[in-house]
Amino acid sequence: MKFAMNDFDKNRIVNFVFVLIVSIWGLALKKFDFSDSNRTLFQRLIIETVAPIQEGFTSTKGFFQTLADNYLYIVNTRKENKVLKKQIEDLNEIIFQYEGVKKENNRLKELLKFGEEIKYEKVLAQVIGWDSSGEFQTLRINKGLNDGIVRKSAVITSQGLVGIVQSVSANYSDIITILDFNNKVDVILDRTRAHGILQGNANQICNLNYVVRSESVEIGDVVITSGLGTIYPKGIRIGTVVDVENSKYALTQDILVKPFVDFNKIEEVVVLTTSMNTGGEKMDVDGEKK
Repeated sequence: MKFAMNDFDKNRIVNFVFVLIVSIWGLALKKFDFSDSNRTLFQRLIIETVAPIQEGFTSTKGFFQTLADNYLYIVNTRKENKVLKKQIEDLNEIIFQYEGVKKENNRLKELLKFGEEIKYEKVLAQVIGWDSSGEFQTLRINKGLNDGIVRKSAVITSQGLVGIVQSVSANYSDIITILDFNNKVDVILDRTRAHGILQGNANQICNLNYVVRSESVEIGDVVITSGLGTIYPKGIRIGTVVDVENSKYALTQDILVKPFVDFNKIEEVVVLTTSMNTGGEKMDVDGEKK
């Protein structure tokens, strides 16, 4: 048996459900006076019905609040991490620059201390270029005529002899090193005082020529400048003997010398200009007395 439901009945049911939902929603949001113990059966029924809904709303609100707090915490933490990371990078850069300056100052102090006993005017310069093509081994420095540098000026570091100024302009100079085949230096063996001529052989090695076979030469002997001529002061360290061949049929010995200066790491040099022993006489661009 089917009952027909007209539009009026439908509207009444819809209105009833709507009023019931609104009533329950209102009760769920309402703050009850928990001090009143004289509740009716209907009130207790409403409480039992609405309380779980209130609990659900409260739990949901707490969940979303916690979620929002955690999200904001993560966002703020990421921002702080970026700031701290940038500060660490800046500090590392400052420390790196400080260490570089500190090392450079130490090198310069060693250079100046090394040259105290050499009675020459000195010009401190930085190496800005290097040419090792073929048999030519040259350096370029950032000092020139305007700084008192002339051709044929000796060049040293705290480790020992570097070479000689080959060409010079107003603000720059080119140095031919002792590794260059065209550079020949009159030297002596510090232990025996035997004379020879040092000549570049590239590959960070030099040949020591014209040491007679009768002279005692041992691996580890120190080679220094002899002071003959007007270019190199006497006693500048050059290197050590690393190989000796003494043939009974030859008049001289074949000797290899490894320089004290590490030319792969050279950064600063000292150029020896005017000898203090000459009363500070001025030199022309070719290193000759005026």
